[in-house]
Amino acid sequence: MCGEFASYKPYPFTRKETIQTADGTSCPVKGEGTVQCTPSITLSSVLYVPSFPVNLVSISSLVDHMNCRVSLDRENCLIQERETGKKLGIDVRRNGTW
Repeated sequence: MCGEFASYKPYPFTRKETIQTADGTSCPVKGEGTVQCTPSITLSSVLYVPSFPVNLVSISSLVDHMNCRVSLDRENCLIQERETGKKLGIDVRRNGTW
């Protein structure tokens, strides 16, 4: 899920549904599209939820879609090509999330 409209290329197509967060809040889904996270990582079928304060990525979907390896430690999340170990992306942990 991503709440930043400008992140979508092309712009997301419209959807009419809601998602429910862990605390029970319902948030309207306004669309679905493709997001270019890094030059090496493109995610498809990303829900556009403008009211959501953070972006969420399903690790299982990422691994299945890109055939990659994801490593988490106390400070970083590292995404690598499975066969070569080439770094595709890294993120720093902030406020308990990567």
